[in-house]
Amino acid sequence: MFTSEGSLKKLEYKSGEHHFSVEFSPEIPDIRNSAGENSYNGSINIKPDAAIGSISGEYWLGKNDEIVEIEMNMSDGWSPVPDSLFTKLRTLKVCLFSI
Repeated sequence: MFTSEGSLKKLEYKSGEHHFSVEFSPEIPDIRNSAGENSYNGSINIKPDAAIGSISGEYWLGKNDEIVEIEMNMSDGWSPVPDSLFTKLRTLKVCLFSI
């Protein structure tokens, strides 16, 4: 999803029951026509299926003429959905596969 100014606000993917989104705040500006050296930073939130929770952190984007670099640091880590089946299975203290 782009804003009216051409900034990238959100990426989404949907396939059947599965949903995946990546949100940027503030939006990543349209850098295609910017000249010289520019850099931008903000927060990123990755949301897979709703029962899984989200992963968040920071992004940095740098542009130097024709070279663009993007760095993402998931410094805030995973925020699970309390009491979801995924969270319960992921945090079990007993191995499910022991014989």
